[in-house]
Amino acid sequence: MSATLEERTGVIVVRAWLESNGRVRARVTATDLAKPAEESVSPVEGVDEIVGLVRAWLERFA
Repeated sequence: MSATLEERTGVIVVRAWLESNGRVRARVTATDLAKPAEESVSPVEGVDEIVGLVRAWLERFA
C-alpha cells in the first residue's frame, strides 16, 4: 500500500534589473496556489537580499 502525497504548487517570479549605479534591484512576487489571496510582492535590492527573500519563502512553503 503506497501513500499519495497531496500536490502543492507555489509560484515565485523575480523581476530583476540593474540600476545606473550598478546595484541590482528586484521585485519578487510569490504565491502559494493553495492560498492565492496571500500573494506577496516585495521590492528588494542587492543579490543577498533577493536570495534571502526567495530562501525564506521556500522555507515557509516547505
